[in-house]
Amino acid sequence: GPLVALAGYGDALQFETLPVASVDAASSERFEIRDAELAAFVGDRFAAARLQVAGRRPRVELLNGVGTPGLVQRVANVIVPAGGAVTLSGNAVRFDALVTKVVYYQDRDAPIARTFVRILGAGTVAKGAAPVSVVDITIVIGHDLATQLKR
Repeated sequence: GPLVALAGYGDALQFETLPVASVDAASSERFEIRDAELAAFVGDRFAAARLQVAGRRPRVELLNGVGTPGLVQRVANVIVPAGGAVTLSGNAVRFDALVTKVVYYQDRDAPIARTFVRILGAGTVAKGAAPVSVVDITIVIGHDLATQLKR
């Protein structure tokens, strides 16, 4: 549902089948997905939602920096359809973050961090001091994004 809405189709898009080809299976009917057509379809309609780098979804940590209950879940509802895989979540050390900070740890992830700032419509990008092995991006949610999500 969220990906269909992101593609701009709303409720107007309906599917009956995936692109398939009939495969001879003796006495039964069998179908095989036509991979190239499916990839072209998904790429065309969801290109902006696919932040994959070298075939992987960026692993994202979401930290609530303002203390508002449910804020991490609301941000996850934006990040996941955009291509991020939320692998960690929780509260920041303090609840006084005025500006959302999107932190990347390896230079290859800087473009992803900038894309998340654009998708969220708030925040700044910063490089983390030391690489983290369990996430590619950390988003510390600030008051700027919390206020925007209330609208």
